[in-house]
Parts: sequence; structure tokens; C-alpha cells
Amino acid sequence: MERDEDFKALERLIQGFEHLADFDRLDDETYKKFQALLDRFAEKYQLDEAAGARRFMLYEMQALLHHVKGDFEKAEEFLHAAKVMMANDMNFVSKSARQWATEN
Repeated sequence: MERDEDFKALERLIQGFEHLADFDRLDDETYKKFQALLDRFAEKYQLDEAAGARRFMLYEMQALLHHVKGDFEKAEEFLHAAKVMMANDMNFVSKSARQWATEN
């Protein structure tokens, strides 16, 4: 199913972004590419009720993008939105978001 594959790809996108950020390998061009990819996912799924709680990943990724740019307040807003959206049996994809969740 296309939706399932897209959300697996979004999960890999989050992991790849976090990996690059961990090793300080995110330049402006790479950052913009990740934002553009997220924008495409969001355009397709943000309002798609059939995607269900998995849409939290859209917000998690946006939070990571804000965090890398130093906008910690905006990052926390997006993490809160993601957490509210998640089903009880779900976890954040990224290590940093999981760490945030244990602290909040």
C-alpha cells in the first residue's frame, strides 16, 4: 500500500536527518532538501484521516528541523503536537524526541 510505504520512507527520513545532525553534517542546502521532502509528505498526508496517528511523524520531523535551526520553542510546540497525535502504543522515531518525551 502506498501510504504504508510513504510512512516507512518518512521514518527513514527522520532517522537520516537525525544521523546527519548528530555528526554536524547538515548544511543549508541539505536542510532545505529535508524541509522540501517533509513538505511533500505533509501536503499529501497532513489532512488524511486514513493515515491516522502515524501523522505524528510529520510533526516530529518538523520539530527536528526547528531544533537544528535553534528554534527550541517551535520545536517543543511541534513535539507536543506530535505526542498528542500519537496512539498509546507508538513511540517517537528519533532518539532526541524520545529523550524529550521522557523529560516531559
